[in-house]
Amino acid sequence: MSSNNQSDHDPGSRKVYTLKGVEYPFRWCPPGIFMMGTPDDEAGRDEDEALHEVELTRGFWILETPITQKMYESVMGENPSGFHGEDLPVEQVNLPMILDFCAELNQLLNDPDKEISLPTEAQWEYACRAGTSAPFENFDSIDPVGWSLENADQKTHPVAQKQPNPWGIYDLHGNVFEWCLDWYADYTGERLDPAGPPKELTFRCMRGGAWNAPGRICRASSRLGCSPECVHNYNGFRIVLNPKY
Repeated sequence: MSSNNQSDHDPGSRKVYTLKGVEYPFRWCPPGIFMMGTPDDEAGRDEDEALHEVELTRGFWILETPITQKMYESVMGENPSGFHGEDLPVEQVNLPMILDFCAELNQLLNDPDKEISLPTEAQWEYACRAGTSAPFENFDSIDPVGWSLENADQKTHPVAQKQPNPWGIYDLHGNVFEWCLDWYADYTGERLDPAGPPKELTFRCMRGGAWNAPGRICRASSRLGCSPECVHNYNGFRIVLNPKY
């Protein structure tokens, strides 16, 4: 079952699916062009954040929050998290576990026109920035929008407690790192719908920082590489719904 609170695909339009009695709210991210990476003068910048223009030719829906423990357990029948609470982000999930979850959720969705997946790095940063260019959307500090080493009290927090970004998306900064589809490597300069290196490498990309990471690691452009098998209480994920066209 789904409901759409807006009739058109304006940025941030909301669509809610109910699967196994649990709501999955998505926000629409239209096709567009943006600057991915970081200007040379941004505080906290790392060398792997080269600024470059990217065009996403297809719009997509992104989950309003990270996958919660309630969402994960309703589909998989178990909760691997170290911190416990149904509205806390699920953590201690590695890439194989996440791909299994996405496969199960696609079966429940049963939509021939849409497919649930992890976001690419470009999708993630595009959705995070939502037309802005500051390290934390419209802010220079993480405090209004997320949870980091400086303010999280060494634990995860229920989702959607801080301010959303301009497209209505929560928890993009801190709380838990979020897995992406791409293998981690320096940017190739690919401009159209980049999806990272085509071959398997050592690490997969993670974005957004976490409750135990300093604020500079939680910036919109900050990147991390992690083994696909890694399981930590600061690693979670969110999903996208890609139209099949």
